[in-house]
Amino acid sequence: MKVFVYVLLVIPQFILAKTAITESTKPVILSTGGLCHGPGSSWREDAKYYEKDYSDYYECFVDGGEISVSDSRREIVVQAYKRAAASTERVNSAPSTTDVIEVVAKAREEQKQESKFLGLDWGLAIALTSLNGGDIIDEVSIETLVENGNDVSRVRVNRSSQYDVELMLEFHKFIFRHEISIDDEYSRTWGHGPFVSIGLTGTEGKEPLDTFALGWMAGTRISGEEGSFNLGVGWYRDSQVARLRNGVSDGDITNFTNPDDLLKITDDTGWMIIFSASF
Repeated sequence: MKVFVYVLLVIPQFILAKTAITESTKPVILSTGGLCHGPGSSWREDAKYYEKDYSDYYECFVDGGEISVSDSRREIVVQAYKRAAASTERVNSAPSTTDVIEVVAKAREEQKQESKFLGLDWGLAIALTSLNGGDIIDEVSIETLVENGNDVSRVRVNRSSQYDVELMLEFHKFIFRHEISIDDEYSRTWGHGPFVSIGLTGTEGKEPLDTFALGWMAGTRISGEEGSFNLGVGWYRDSQVARLRNGVSDGDITNFTNPDDLLKITDDTGWMIIFSASF
């Protein structure tokens, strides 16, 4: 009877202790948590599947994988690597955790710098502009009419616009940042700061660099993604604004025969709303 009681008391404790040891050294599956993805993975395209799973972080690195994790969760990667490395037979040949994290951080920083110029993030942008000096003349003509038996030439503004749309190249620096956790895998970073932009194309007759702007921009990016989407407002200057000459108005009688002679090219300033995407 004593032997039976001993078996009931001791053996379960042995099993629980063995289980605890096994659980503490159990390999950590990392790729399904979004931390490590193989070279053929589609995480850059925001697809929610992965090419393969890895039994530990070291195996993922050997296969050429990369991490997708925000800076605030890097300690999780460190701890996961320690647990995984401790549960494998390669612990003696594996690089130290510190070395691995430093290599990963350096590689990701180099990759990030490729999309920068002079330390600034950049992106292609579309801007909606409005100038202070009035409408832009897009098309003007000279119309010949018969009035009181005489031929009379009058100015006709065929097309004008209050707003203009520009394709621009913008550079920004988000000096204020805030990170919000989405779930266990991803976080969203918000930032805002100054920007400067230069024109690429605009209305007919404009050349690149004829326009530029500066202002303040805000943007957001999800961890693991290199691209961001940004929205800003700013002061805008255009050096190629077409307007009617001084003293000339729509409907006036004119002695000019060439419609281009009715126009003048001048500078003007105004305000703009700009949307950009950086990759």
